[in-house]
Amino acid sequence: MVQWLVEHGARVDIVNKDGNSAADMVFGPSRFFIPKPDTAALLVKLGSPFQDNCRSDQCVDGKFLGGPVAK
Repeated sequence: MVQWLVEHGARVDIVNKDGNSAADMVFGPSRFFIPKPDTAALLVKLGSPFQDNCRSDQCVDGKFLGGPVAK
Protein backbone atom coordinates (compact mmCIF):
# COMPACT_ATOMS: atom_id res chain seq x y z
CA MET A 1 0.00 0.00 0.00
CA VAL A 2 2.81 2.44 0.87
CA GLN A 3 4.56 1.79 -2.43
CA TRP A 4 1.32 2.35 -4.35
CA LEU A 5 0.60 5.60 -2.49
CA VAL A 6 4.09 6.93 -3.25
CA GLU A 7 3.80 5.91 -6.90
CA HIS A 8 0.58 7.92 -7.03
CA GLY A 9 2.00 11.09 -5.52
CA ALA A 10 2.09 10.62 -1.75
CA ARG A 11 5.00 12.51 -0.19
CA VAL A 12 7.01 10.70 2.48
CA ASP A 13 9.48 13.52 3.10
CA ILE A 14 7.02 15.64 5.09
CA VAL A 15 7.60 16.23 8.82
CA ASN A 16 4.68 17.34 11.01
CA LYS A 17 4.72 20.18 13.57
CA ASP A 18 5.92 17.74 16.27
CA GLY A 19 8.89 16.75 14.12
CA ASN A 20 7.57 13.31 13.16
CA SER A 21 7.78 11.84 9.67
CA ALA A 22 5.76 8.96 8.22
CA ALA A 23 8.60 6.57 9.16
CA ASP A 24 8.55 7.85 12.74
CA MET A 25 4.79 7.38 13.01
CA VAL A 26 4.90 3.67 12.09
CA PHE A 27 6.85 3.25 15.31
CA GLY A 28 3.94 4.45 17.35
CA PRO A 29 2.10 7.69 17.72
CA SER A 30 1.25 6.38 21.21
CA ARG A 31 2.42 3.73 23.64
CA PHE A 32 -0.34 1.29 22.62
CA PHE A 33 0.72 1.10 18.97
CA ILE A 34 2.41 -2.01 17.54
CA PRO A 35 5.56 -0.92 15.64
CA LYS A 36 5.86 -1.83 11.96
CA PRO A 37 9.63 -2.03 11.23
CA ASP A 38 9.19 -3.37 7.67
CA THR A 39 6.98 -0.42 6.77
CA ALA A 40 9.45 2.01 8.41
CA ALA A 41 12.31 0.50 6.39
CA LEU A 42 10.32 0.94 3.15
CA LEU A 43 9.46 4.55 4.01
CA VAL A 44 13.12 5.32 4.77
CA LYS A 45 14.14 3.71 1.47
CA LEU A 46 11.57 5.92 -0.28
CA GLY A 47 13.01 9.06 1.33
CA SER A 48 11.26 9.54 4.66
CA PRO A 49 13.36 11.03 7.47
CA PHE A 50 13.64 8.71 10.48
CA GLN A 51 14.55 9.62 14.07
CA ASP A 52 14.24 6.10 15.55
CA ASN A 53 12.16 7.41 18.44
CA CYS A 54 9.75 4.61 19.25
CA ARG A 55 6.89 5.50 21.62
CA SER A 56 5.26 2.07 21.79
CA ASP A 57 5.23 -0.11 24.92
CA GLN A 58 7.27 -2.58 22.82
CA CYS A 59 10.28 -0.28 22.91
CA VAL A 60 13.03 0.33 25.46
CA ASP A 61 14.68 3.74 25.68
CA GLY A 62 12.97 4.76 22.43
CA LYS A 63 14.32 1.79 20.45
CA PHE A 64 12.20 -1.06 19.08
CA LEU A 65 13.21 -4.46 20.43
CA GLY A 66 12.22 -6.22 17.20
CA GLY A 67 15.39 -5.11 15.39
CA PRO A 68 16.80 -2.08 13.63
CA VAL A 69 15.42 -0.36 10.60
CA ALA A 70 17.77 -0.35 7.60
CA LYS A 71 18.65 3.23 6.77
